[in-house]
Amino acid sequence: MDSGDKVAVILSGGIDSVVLAAHARAGGGDAVASLLFFDWGQPSLTQEEYCAEVWALRFDVVLTKLKVDL
Repeated sequence: MDSGDKVAVILSGGIDSVVLAAHARAGGGDAVASLLFFDWGQPSLTQEEYCAEVWALRFDVVLTKLKVDL
């Protein structure tokens, strides 16, 4: 990433996406422009959404939630 670039990270709340978001933030405090969470009716929706919300607060980044009908 070049200095000043912004990224959006798809955040499931799991370890992989959280590490990716943390890595992007380490590259520049405001490098993460937004976090995206997809509700596609997954069985673990409640837990994943809660974790995504917690990490969005921790990173101080807006979490956008999108409902996907499969």
